[in-house]
Amino acid sequence: MGIRSLLSLLKWLFLAALAALVPWLPILLNFELISDYFQPWLNATASLLAALAIPAGNVVYRRSSQTGRRLWLFCLWLPALALCLGACLYLTLNVKSIFAGTRLTRASLWALWIFLYLGIFFSLGMILCLIGLSTEDRRAGIKSKSP
Repeated sequence: MGIRSLLSLLKWLFLAALAALVPWLPILLNFELISDYFQPWLNATASLLAALAIPAGNVVYRRSSQTGRRLWLFCLWLPALALCLGACLYLTLNVKSIFAGTRLTRASLWALWIFLYLGIFFSLGMILCLIGLSTEDRRAGIKSKSP
C-alpha cells in the first residue's frame, strides 16, 4: 500500500466520521463546558488528587502479588469509582430538586457531594495507573513473586 492510497483512505475515513457526527452537531455545540457547580478550587483539588493517585497506585502495584494486583484493581477501585459516580449523579439530579431539608442537612449533602466528586478522580487515577502498570509488566514479560 503506497503513501497516496493511505492518504486517500485516511481522507475517506475522516469524511465518513464527519458525516456520522453531523446529526449530533447541535448537541455537541451546545454542550456546557462549565458545570452548574463552578468551583475552581474543587476542580484543582480533584486534578491534584488524580495526580497523587498515580504514585499511590505505583506503590500498591509494586508491593502486591499478581493475584493481589487483580483483586485490588477489580474488587476495590472499580466499585469505588462506580459508587462515587453513581452517588454523585444521584445527588446532582435528584436531591437538589426534591429535597429541601434544613440548612445543616443541605450543607452535609453538599460536603458529601464534594467528597464523592474527589473520590471519582482519585479512584480513576488509581485505576488508570494500575492498568498501565499491569500492561507494562505484561509487555515486558515480568512475572511477579508469590507471597
